[in-house]
Amino acid sequence: MKTPDDNELHEMLHHYIKPKKENKEPTMKDNLKSLWANTRSMIYAGLTLGGILIVLMGSVVLLPLVILLVVGTVIFIAYRISIEEDEDN
Repeated sequence: MKTPDDNELHEMLHHYIKPKKENKEPTMKDNLKSLWANTRSMIYAGLTLGGILIVLMGSVVLLPLVILLVVGTVIFIAYRISIEEDEDN
């Protein structure tokens, strides 16, 4: 059986084990990937911030309405109780 020499071993290693890329300048494709990832992050951050602002604004706008409804309900119930007491007397 023949044993492989150094050149054959080197070729086999490069065929089966991909060599690590040496430090080289980023290509246009690498720059575009990075740009797209950053753009997506900014879009998601903007959507998140917009959602938070909508929820906060909605809660601030609806708070007086809820207070009015609760106070109105309490006044209505108190009024109904006083009418029923007057009818009983």
